[in-house]
Amino acid sequence: MAALAALVLAAVPLGCGKALLSPTDVRSQYDRYDRVRNEYATQTLEDAYGVRRPNLQQRLRPKN
Repeated sequence: MAALAALVLAAVPLGCGKALLSPTDVRSQYDRYDRVRNEYATQTLEDAYGVRRPNLQQRLRPKN
């Protein structure tokens, strides 16, 4: 029981770490392709209340 508690407490700080990639990093060759053709969709959008939400509608739409 104590070992399980120690394991949980050791894993908690790992979730608060820095993200691997910043929003400005190119994640794949497809991102670069979209940027060159001016079809790049941002990762997140800010709503009217200032909350950042994933930009799923634009990122998942079919390309022209």
